[in-house]
Amino acid sequence: MDALIVCLIILLSVPAGCGSQSDTASLRPITRPDSVYVALVRQVLSAPQECDYAELRMAYAKTSFYDPYNPKDTISMIMRRAVIQKKYSDALENARKILTTNFLDARAHLICSISYRALGDTVKSAFHDAVARGLIRSIYNSGDGKSFQTAFVVIAVPEEYTLLEVLGLRSGEQILIEHEGSSYDRLKAVDINTSDTLTVYFNVDIPIRWADNRYR
Repeated sequence: MDALIVCLIILLSVPAGCGSQSDTASLRPITRPDSVYVALVRQVLSAPQECDYAELRMAYAKTSFYDPYNPKDTISMIMRRAVIQKKYSDALENARKILTTNFLDARAHLICSISYRALGDTVKSAFHDAVARGLIRSIYNSGDGKSFQTAFVVIAVPEEYTLLEVLGLRSGEQILIEHEGSSYDRLKAVDINTSDTLTVYFNVDIPIRWADNRYR
């Protein structure tokens, strides 16, 4: 098992601020939603093919450490460039940085799977491949993206781009729309094989409501 994942479980199980004397005042007990999420992650570690990834994603969105707007664009770009250049150790290093703050980043799991396979570690490659597939499948199964009513449900905007990539679509114009009390990202996307232009809808209620509660 990847040592990164073991460390993640340890970190998630410890209240924020532990180990830092200067942070003593900010110590907080782990919440029940945090515990539920940690328990589900433990299930992934033991049997990644059997986990309910939709439940896992929704559980993460209820935790005290959920942050859908934590920027990782630069690290993600470096990670992807490293894979293209076949610098697999570098790719893994940057993927780990992402996964230690967000274990549900499907793209980082994909990069880990590709890199471990290239380095000959088929066990770790298979683990990350199973997690990535589970996460992406749970987004795909949440709707069909063809309308407001059947929009794909995401817990963070990067999930939108990961799904589009897997579907062979290149993202274009993105507009945030309010419709019947919910928030949606409406994206124009181009099929990389046929050049057809499609409109894809994503329900972004979860991250939008988190931001409203956090910054209001």
